[in-house]
Amino acid sequence: MGIAFFDFDETVITGKSMFIFLEKYLEQETFQCGLSFSIIMNKIKKQSNEGKPREDINRYYYSLFKGESQHKVRATARKVFSDGCYNFNSVIVKRILFHQKRNDDVVFVSGAMTDIIYPVMETLGVKNALCSEPITKNGYYTGALSRVSIGNQKAKHARDYAQAHHQPLSACYAYGDHISDLDLLSLVGHPCAVNPSSELMAECRRQGWFVLFEPKY
Repeated sequence: MGIAFFDFDETVITGKSMFIFLEKYLEQETFQCGLSFSIIMNKIKKQSNEGKPREDINRYYYSLFKGESQHKVRATARKVFSDGCYNFNSVIVKRILFHQKRNDDVVFVSGAMTDIIYPVMETLGVKNALCSEPITKNGYYTGALSRVSIGNQKAKHARDYAQAHHQPLSACYAYGDHISDLDLLSLVGHPCAVNPSSELMAECRRQGWFVLFEPKY
């Protein structure tokens, strides 16, 4: 039994779950800050263009949920999934099944909180996740995070998880699509890029890493 770490957005699914969820949530709810989906996305795009660290953008995203009901968020996440708003990468679903048949521990490592992606986890039989996790109090989000799981933080959490489960990193697998997953991929003995960005593809060629592509029909 080993561990297989999977980035979630644009690896397990083809889109970005945080933004897919946010758009659907704000179609029926209003944040306390009063910001609309389009304004929030413009703010995030501006932060990204200005070179703001991805960790800070992740924290900004979850700060918007201050005062929101965890129950309501999870109910919306269930509806978003049941409405078919997520498209799976079929090649990665097969890899997940491959690892599960080997009795490997499949772990999602994502900046998307578990409350957003849990319906996917249930469907794919994935029990563990190392996500960015918002703090809740009495069933409501405080706007703060207990854990950030972006960039090199993914690698840190994966390393800690492997050590806690007495698994050598050399025997672990990792899957990711973006250059921000580089630290996670570099951590393990079996890295695999999935539909990689150009920067990550260049690194894969340099390192001789395995690459998977979603078939085009």
